[in-house]
Amino acid sequence: MVMLFDFLSVAPRRGFVFKNWAGIYSCRSQLYFQPTSVDEIVKVVKAARQEKKTLVTVGSGHSPSDMCMTNEWLMNLDRFNKVLE
Repeated sequence: MVMLFDFLSVAPRRGFVFKNWAGIYSCRSQLYFQPTSVDEIVKVVKAARQEKKTLVTVGSGHSPSDMCMTNEWLMNLDRFNKVLE
């Protein structure tokens, strides 16, 4: 059986706890992604759409709000760090 995320260079983490920098807000996501290419990003977005999941993109958590908090899917782009052109 082909797994839904076999296309990723790093498997998504389950139950990842994300906290903002001050530790005021936190959430436990179903899946946490750190894609390394445009192709992986596109595939994660398509998978979220297919599975009817909310996909939130997070950064370092410096926002003093809960806007990145979700119990569904989180995507962090820290590993998408290569110059493309």
